[in-house]
Amino acid sequence: MLPRYAEVILPIPLPNLLTYVIPDNMIEQCTPGCRVVVPCGKSKLYSGILCNITDKKPDSYEIKEIVELLDQTPVVTPYQLKFWYWIANYYMCTVGEVYRAALPSGMKLESETILYRTTKAADYNSLKPKELMLLGAFNDKVTEIPMSKVGKIISAKNYISVVNNLIANGYLMPDRIIEEKIKPKTEKFVSLHDSFTLEIQFKGLFDDLERRALKQLQVLMAYLAGAGVKIENGEIKCRGEISRQKLLSNSDLSPAALSALIQKSVFVETEREVSRIEKYDGEIELYHDLTPQQQTAFDQIENHFAEKNTVLLYGITGSGKTEIYIKLIDKLLAQGKNVLYLLPEIVLTSQIIRRLQKVFGNSVCIYHSKMSDAERSEIWKNIISGDEPKLILGVRSSIFLAFKNLGLVIVDEEHETSFKQFDPAPRYHARDCAIVLAQIMGAKVLLGSATPSLESFFNAKSGKYGLVELTKRFSEHGQPQYLIVNTLEAAKRRQMKSLFSPQLLGEVKTCIENHEQTLLFRNRRGFSPYVECQTCGWIPVCENCDVSLTYHKRDNRLVCHHCGYSIEMPHHCMACGDVSLKTMGFGTEKIEDEIKLFFPEARISRLDSDVTTSRSRYEKIISDFEDGNIDILAGTQMISKGFDFKKLRLVAILNADSMLNYPDFRAEERAYQLITQVGGRAGRSQLKGKVLIQTNNAEHPVFQDIISNNYMLMYNRLIAERSKFLYPPFTRLIKIQLKHKEPHLLDSEADRLAGILRNSFGAGVLGPEYPLISRIQTLYIKEIMLKISRTHYGDAAKKIITDAIGYVKSTATHAGLIAAVNVDPV
Repeated sequence: MLPRYAEVILPIPLPNLLTYVIPDNMIEQCTPGCRVVVPCGKSKLYSGILCNITDKKPDSYEIKEIVELLDQTPVVTPYQLKFWYWIANYYMCTVGEVYRAALPSGMKLESETILYRTTKAADYNSLKPKELMLLGAFNDKVTEIPMSKVGKIISAKNYISVVNNLIANGYLMPDRIIEEKIKPKTEKFVSLHDSFTLEIQFKGLFDDLERRALKQLQVLMAYLAGAGVKIENGEIKCRGEISRQKLLSNSDLSPAALSALIQKSVFVETEREVSRIEKYDGEIELYHDLTPQQQTAFDQIENHFAEKNTVLLYGITGSGKTEIYIKLIDKLLAQGKNVLYLLPEIVLTSQIIRRLQKVFGNSVCIYHSKMSDAERSEIWKNIISGDEPKLILGVRSSIFLAFKNLGLVIVDEEHETSFKQFDPAPRYHARDCAIVLAQIMGAKVLLGSATPSLESFFNAKSGKYGLVELTKRFSEHGQPQYLIVNTLEAAKRRQMKSLFSPQLLGEVKTCIENHEQTLLFRNRRGFSPYVECQTCGWIPVCENCDVSLTYHKRDNRLVCHHCGYSIEMPHHCMACGDVSLKTMGFGTEKIEDEIKLFFPEARISRLDSDVTTSRSRYEKIISDFEDGNIDILAGTQMISKGFDFKKLRLVAILNADSMLNYPDFRAEERAYQLITQVGGRAGRSQLKGKVLIQTNNAEHPVFQDIISNNYMLMYNRLIAERSKFLYPPFTRLIKIQLKHKEPHLLDSEADRLAGILRNSFGAGVLGPEYPLISRIQTLYIKEIMLKISRTHYGDAAKKIITDAIGYVKSTATHAGLIAAVNVDPV
């Protein structure tokens, strides 16, 4: 007898899996990895992942039946299920939260309540106006209304009570449905009618249309020019085909004329399912031969892969790491294996996509969160069902794709913090997860960076990873020249011109005269970080968060970057009434404004998240800068890595000290990485690059390390500090964040949790403390940091933490305490 019960993963944070009865008609079709529709709670239906079939019936609760089997073949592989369980265990979350993050939204279905009108006549004397309004919405054409649309129909927040009253009195009948969110995309195609077999048939048709219907003739000529019709020896060998949309893309062509030709049986129109994924139709180019240094690095990587699963490629900016990646990818694809290429930012994909598509064509598959749910769902299904090897290019969420025969994972810019998911759970790090995924699937991992994270470099130096180094630039001019500009001294001598030193303005002027480009870097968007009254010191703050409001000049508004709260820029102080309000500090918007005053004829633009509101917008800015249509670009860290601009000679780092003055043990490492990465954009072709760092602290060790281009000096200094004060990689960190609307309740519960944890971890418990921003979106925040030695770190330590949090939440005197666990915070 076949097992009758199925354990199902639901997209909700349940500590245990729920078991369901498999109906008799589904027993043979149910397979682990398929989606099933199951009830949960009183009236909710979910699509879950069937992960295990068993003959054990749980005794602790009454089990329900599976409602529907959605897939004939699995959409999640056994490798993925194993990977999901590892993530849930390591990052201290539930497997349901992993499932929710992994699958595209279009593949996760939830039930919808549909309301039907019964035949009972409305009693106008007893029914309320809103109830009559809802019943009046039903007619011969509207026979059903989704519950989710009722509130808009009757303009009432309490619409559920209105619906419940109508159901109770027999006027409405509810029903639950669940259906696929993503419908197949269809498109109409036009082809020649079967009656056209000879070329001579066109002559009579041309003559007739020329006399009577010139617009129809234009459509026919456009079809013959673009549909691929082939004629040999007077016979039509290929009738061709073209999409209706493409045929009518010329605004001079008439849809009515096309319809007339279809009615005359000149054309046949058919509709069929098509892909949402754009195909590459450009030319394929051979990749460049590697330089001797690159070839040596490639051979070393291959040798390391014979003994180790993970290799770190430490190559300075502009050394040609991508060329090595391309040769490795080509080799793996030729072996019939898939390759995952991870990038930290969506904005990086546009330039690298073009570069890789020129080599690998339609073998390149792109996946990121800016794509629609329908596109991501289609990609997911294509990868799990396709047999052709693919190069998957994407951001951190790409690690969840349903890979088959994965051969290599490339993690480019592996030091980047954007590989870490912050909220919601699972709070995973894509780099570390990629290493585990590769181990599960028998693949190799190549980590690449010009400024490796201290943890990765430590692993490479200690022999856990292979280490390969590229120490020379691809271009002849080598590394850019770094110059420190002491803005404190310049200000004392009154040499500063607004935000800019005389040296910087002089270099920008030279670049413009030589038709070269400049990048002005400041890792803060907006015009000004805050506004201050010069009389009483009043500063506008967010009503939901403990932060000052950032001034955005273009919109003339003060905006909170944490919750979105905004107000118009006040004309006077809200405290003393004086009009002496002054913007303090500066962001990229102010840099753009100020530099225009000095170079009014220059073509100036800005790249930050305020202006790149759509994918097409930031691609336009990048392509304009790449094509030399922008002279000066002000930008945040969006522009700091991965790009290759041929005419960019000068990079200026404004207010570099702001990257160091931050209470984080990684602040110096991050500053070194960010300045080196953005500086590495300069002089990548035939130009000798120059990087100006404006700072008030010119003697800081980080700036000296950057000037000398000495990563090892920085690494040795910081790794000694980490060892002395017991920070990663010598210990493991777990951050527990507690939130509550009432600060005094938060204080007491945080102290209670810290006391419980100290019983097990002693001095390894730091806090609780309020973070730099102690309230976000009306919730007060306290954090507890746990330092756990690598020898004591494991499942037992995590169970102690989970049990302690569970105990505090269950015994809290007031509801509303929120706890979030962040393993390996960055």
